[in-house]
Parts: sequence; structure tokens; C-alpha cells
Amino acid sequence: MAITIAADPRINSTDYYNDQIWDLTINSGEPQALIIQTTYGLRAFSMRIFPRFSIGNQESTNPVHFSRPPTFHKIYPNFIGLSYAPFNSIEVDGDYWVPNSQSIAGRFRIKNSSSKSQSLKFELVALLNPSEGGARILPTEIEGVQVLSGSIENLVPVTFISGGALTVNSPYPAFVHNLELSPGSTKQFTWTQSALTTMDDSFMLARKISSCNWDAETAKIELQNAIITSVQDFGIVSGEHIPFQSVSGD
Repeated sequence: MAITIAADPRINSTDYYNDQIWDLTINSGEPQALIIQTTYGLRAFSMRIFPRFSIGNQESTNPVHFSRPPTFHKIYPNFIGLSYAPFNSIEVDGDYWVPNSQSIAGRFRIKNSSSKSQSLKFELVALLNPSEGGARILPTEIEGVQVLSGSIENLVPVTFISGGALTVNSPYPAFVHNLELSPGSTKQFTWTQSALTTMDDSFMLARKISSCNWDAETAKIELQNAIITSVQDFGIVSGEHIPFQSVSGD
């Protein structure tokens, strides 16, 4: 399955000449994973971002093998919220948000639900398959901050994650957090990616998005979509076609 999200013109202005649209897919690609991906309007073959979890020698990437498969809790035009358990003792809440036409952001809340401490390696992998003339993702440093960056045509995608993660350069370039989780404890990380024409501009936009109040932005999205949800709850939409304008009030 695939769920598409993009900038919502009801909330923020949209750049229709450079509107980067994303798909969240389950069990697709190589490696098979829970992937958020784009082609930047066909300027790249693919840009894929996905989490990977490891405890000792056990690795969990493919949602088919998760202890609890992904369950979607929120699906809006520019936002997806879901939860899953890559291991029996590890629960994850994942959110994906497209704040504007050139950025995407995500949040992971990782909880140890067991009665003993867990050592978990959490990786966020970024894979760019560029078209001719582009460059694949490599770790680099901007203003003392570790980022992952590549290039395609006239765009330089830059990915940033909170928490002071390490970066690794391998067939799967990634941010790495080595976590020591006490019983019942939770760690939270926010990541952003922006793709503008220069690395500095992309980094500045990614840092700006990362400083947003995530809960406030989520509340704004839910409020904007509340009227649609309330109409669906009363069954008005079931089996009918209702023009978007009449539902939103625009």
C-alpha cells in the first residue's frame, strides 16, 4: 500500500512549480521497509527514508516481520500518524508531516515497554538514487552539525535529526542513535529534510522546521480537518460524492 502526503494549501502556501510530494509505503523497495519516498517531481529516480532497529544481532526493518504491524491513527493530506512494534519490548509512534512544498519532517517516539533495560540501535536511513548528474547521499558537516546530503539537478537535499546522532557512510547512509532504555522509558527524535538549490539554504530550512512546536502544528492540522472528520462520522460521505468546497467551507 502507499499513502500520499504533500503540502496542504489550506494551511500554508504551496509552490506548484516545485511541489515535492511524498508516498509512505509498507514492505516495498530494497531493503523492504517502512519507507517515505519521493522523486522530487521526477528529478530523481527515488529518495527513500526509513527506520531500522537492532537489539544485539537482531535487526528489524521489514514491517512484515514486526512484532506488531503498523497501525494508522491519523491520515490527513499533509500528515500521517501510526504506531508499531519492531520488537516485543519496543513500541514506536511515528509521525510524518509535510510543512511546505520543499520539506518533510518526521517524529519517532521509542518506548521500552518491558520490565528490564534494553540496548537499542535506532537508525534513520536515507537513500538517494539520483538521475544523471546527481550525487548519492553522503554524511557531511554543516556548522558543526552532522547531516546527510546529496544532489539532483538543481536541488541539494539535506536531512537532519535531533539528538546528536552519529552518521555512517555505507551502502545505507544513516543517522545512528545507540539508546539505553530503562523500563518504561521513552526517547523522542525529530528529523527534517529540505531540498532547495544550495546546501546552506536546505540546511537552514531543515533547522527552522526542526524548531517548530510539533504538538501545536499537529493541533492546527487536526483543527483544519475536524469538519471533514465530523461529516464522515455522521455517515454523510458514505456512498456519496461531496465536493471538497462544501465540506471544507472554503
